[in-house]
Amino acid sequence: AYHVYYEHMPLRRRAAPVGPDMLLYRALDWGSLAQIQMVDDRQYRDGKSCQPAGPSKRGKLIGDCEERRDPTRSILGKPQEAWLLDALASSKAQWNLLAQQTLMAELQLGDPAQQTTRFYSSDGWDGYPANRARIVERWREAKVSNPIALGGDIHAFAAANLTETLDGPPVAATFVGGSISSLGGESDVFAAKNPHIKQFDGKVRGYGRLDLTPKDSRMTFRTVENALVATSPIRDLASFALENGRPGVHRA
Repeated sequence: AYHVYYEHMPLRRRAAPVGPDMLLYRALDWGSLAQIQMVDDRQYRDGKSCQPAGPSKRGKLIGDCEERRDPTRSILGKPQEAWLLDALASSKAQWNLLAQQTLMAELQLGDPAQQTTRFYSSDGWDGYPANRARIVERWREAKVSNPIALGGDIHAFAAANLTETLDGPPVAATFVGGSISSLGGESDVFAAKNPHIKQFDGKVRGYGRLDLTPKDSRMTFRTVENALVATSPIRDLASFALENGRPGVHRA
């Protein structure tokens, strides 16, 4: 699988797989304007939490449990996590973009009418909240300039604040740029339990465009009216201003 991935993706020779290992994480500098910290949250992660004993498996959707909140658990693995924390602390870029695979903000799932019932996806950061907290803490403690987490995979557009506590001030913004060819969850399913999520839409298809400038930046979610029609017009679904020195999501 690693060989097929390497042969079909625009990767450097350094990323060529060696047996069961493939080095994918690295930092990319765009002058002094931006640094992209590319991470691999699949290859080194600890196993899924909150799984029943025996051969039965609960799958991606899990409740809360002590194992999920274990401070030693990592979605990145210890060597990669240490590399990332060092990269964040040493970056001199004006904009720092953490390129990771999913929605980095907490996403409570389930029926909004049942406020006492909490479910999470074990497949992303909600299966490793302590690892996420360490990164958010490093952003704040190291005074990382304009941190933004970018992701995909969840078949929906999302824009959210990353905070140290759910009701705390924003430390960073996180965006998921939508899906080109598949549909995701309904927008109103998540609103009541996730006030830090400012946009969630899985009913449309498209992509996110991030424009960076030294003065300020902008994330624009773009969608097609009908993905089944090749000539379908494209429109802006939502736009978010990213202000230099002011963390978090702000509607433009």
